[in-house]
Amino acid sequence: MSKKTFQEYLLYFFTSFITYSFITIFIAKNYTEESLITILFDRVSTYAPPLIINILLLALVTGFILTLFLKFFERRKEKRVEDALKMLNSGQYSAQIFLDMFSDDLPSQVSAIIDKEFMKLHEKMMLISEEAVSAAQQASTISAETREEILETERHRIARELHDSVSQQLFAAAMLLSTVEAEADSLPEHIQSQVNVTSKIVGDAQSEMRALLLHLRPIKLDGKSLKQGIEQILDELKTKLPIDISHEIEEIKLTEVVEDHLFRIIQELVSNVLRHAQASELEVYFRKTEDFYQLRFVDDGKGFDMLEKKNSGQGLRNIKERISGLGGNVRIISFPGQGTTVEIRVPLITGG
Repeated sequence: MSKKTFQEYLLYFFTSFITYSFITIFIAKNYTEESLITILFDRVSTYAPPLIINILLLALVTGFILTLFLKFFERRKEKRVEDALKMLNSGQYSAQIFLDMFSDDLPSQVSAIIDKEFMKLHEKMMLISEEAVSAAQQASTISAETREEILETERHRIARELHDSVSQQLFAAAMLLSTVEAEADSLPEHIQSQVNVTSKIVGDAQSEMRALLLHLRPIKLDGKSLKQGIEQILDELKTKLPIDISHEIEEIKLTEVVEDHLFRIIQELVSNVLRHAQASELEVYFRKTEDFYQLRFVDDGKGFDMLEKKNSGQGLRNIKERISGLGGNVRIISFPGQGTTVEIRVPLITGG
C-alpha cells in the first residue's frame, strides 16, 4: 500500500469512527437512561466485547471497503484516459471513446482546459486525416503527371496545416501540462499519475509530428544537388533536436533516379534519429571510393537489439528495398545503449 493510499485509508477510518461514535452518543443520550461510559465500555455479555471495540472494528472495515471502492473507480477512470490517449497517438482518430469521454456534457477527465485542448486536437487530426484520404482517392483517377503535381501541392498544404494547427495545439497542451506538473504535489495521486501519462504521450506525439513534417518535405531535390539536399535536411534536424551534427559530404553527380532514392533514404534515416534514437551526436558521411558510393549514418543514441528488430521496422525495410533495387547493400550495426551505425554502398555502375 502506498503512502498516499494509507493516508486516504486513515482519513476514511477516522471519519467512519467519528460518525459511528456520534450516532452512538446521540442514541445513548436520547433513548437510554444508562450512562455513556457504561454503554461504550461495559460488556453486554461474557463473549461480547464492549461497544467501543465494535465501533472501532466497524470503522476499520468501513475504511478498508471505502478505500478499495474508490481506488477501483479511480483506476478505471485513469485507464480510460490512458486508452483514449494511446488511440489518439496511434492514429485511431475516429474512436467513439473520445466523444464519450471528453464531451462538454460530462465531468472532466484531467482538467477542463486540458480536456478541451485534446478535443481540439482530435477534431483537427480527424479533419486532416479525412482530407488526406480524399486527396488520395482523387489522385487515383487522374493522370500520373497531374497526380504527382497535386500530391506535391497537398503535401505542402498538409505540412502547413500540421505546423500551424496540430503542432500549435500540441505545444499548447505541453505548456498547460508543464504548468500542472509544477503544482503536481498539491494534486491527488491519481491525478498526478494521469498528468504524467498525458505528458509522456504529448511528448511522443510532438516527436512524431516533427518526424511527419520532415517526411512531408518535397520528395525530389527541386534542382538542388544531392549534397545541398542532405545538408538542408541536416540543418532542419538541428532546428528540431538539440543534437551535434558533423558531416563530410562530397559533391557527387548521380543519375536522377539514384539521387531521388538516396534522398528519400536520407530522409528516412534522419526521421529515425528524430523519432527513436534520442541521440546527442550524429555523423554523416557520403563519399565516392574506387568501387562504390558510400553513405554512413552514425549516432550515439539508445540503439536497439538487432535480434528483436530483425523482422520489424518498416523504415529500415524500406531502406533495404530501395538499396536492393539499386544493386547495393545495407549494413546495420546497433546495440542497446551504444548507438546505431547504418552503412550503405551503391555500385559505381549504378550511380553513374
